[in-house]
Amino acid sequence: MTTKTAAVWPSEKSAQPSPVSAAATSPPSTPDTVLNVVCQDLKNAEEVLRAAGIRTVRSDDASGRGRRQIIDSNWIVVRQSPTAGSSISQATVVVLGTVKFGEPTGDSGCRS
Repeated sequence: MTTKTAAVWPSEKSAQPSPVSAAATSPPSTPDTVLNVVCQDLKNAEEVLRAAGIRTVRSDDASGRGRRQIIDSNWIVVRQSPTAGSSISQATVVVLGTVKFGEPTGDSGCRS
């Protein structure tokens, strides 16, 4: 009994998908220090921190009114804890203090 194999032309080989590397599928490692996201909109700040490997990011209303941040892109980060450059671990929770765009930003130096 003979087994037939199909010939593959060079152009067909390049059209085949390449295997995904393990690095592309593994989650990012936790950075050693927290990044500065003050003066960014909340949506972007959360994306930056999570892309850097920070797993837990929370936000609160820095005006003291206790409002929820429903549409993240409508809020600007005016403070963060821990502060930028602080050493962190996997268990670190980053808390972002926010105000709505157009509101006073306190001493953050952010333009709103």
